[in-house]
Amino acid sequence: MKNMTKRVLAVALSGVLCGTVLLTQGCDNPDKTGGAAPEKSADASGGEKVGVINLGAVADAMGWGQNMTQKSKELKDASEADINKVKGLLQDDIKAQMKAMGLKENDKADSLSDKDKQKLGQLIGRDDQYLQQLTQAANQRMQAYQNQWVQEYRRVLGPIISEVADQKHVSVVINYTEPVLYADPSVDLTKAVIADASGKPMKLNEIPMPGPLVNITANAATNPSATQPAAK
Repeated sequence: MKNMTKRVLAVALSGVLCGTVLLTQGCDNPDKTGGAAPEKSADASGGEKVGVINLGAVADAMGWGQNMTQKSKELKDASEADINKVKGLLQDDIKAQMKAMGLKENDKADSLSDKDKQKLGQLIGRDDQYLQQLTQAANQRMQAYQNQWVQEYRRVLGPIISEVADQKHVSVVINYTEPVLYADPSVDLTKAVIADASGKPMKLNEIPMPGPLVNITANAATNPSATQPAAK
């Protein structure tokens, strides 16, 4: 029973980030040993006995959620600072271009020739698009960073979840996410996992903070292409 529980638990934990109920084909099954399927425990009705766990609640109870929230805020602030720095450089470039066209700081672009208006519009459009790309890159980086923390939660909690599932005679454990519409309290392992984890030394590996969002070279003020997304 214990070995079988761990095998099915591995399948369930592999789908924490997939947002599925894990009994569908939404994620790859890590158990690819082939051969006949192992015998599964069943509840009184003859079906698979499934347990649920709220990993977010466990992380909060252990104080991990607060740490990730703080780290995420630091990363968000750093990304915004990088984007604002690039935005300032691009604005300086536009001002320099307008000055070269004969416009003073408070002059309207209506006085420009059609050719210069078109050129100025293209420059502004290019800069807006680039800032949107940076914002999207920052959001993707944030999601990847938070997912790394969740993966670390799963690594540390995996053995404890397996023990609790074995004690409760549960053969499948799924993360209590939005697709789970209802779960009877009797199959909710969250409190039991928190109690078990609280009595044991639990150490998370620190997830390193990503570096700058962009690498900005000395000529970025006159050449926006000199601001490039930093290597991941």
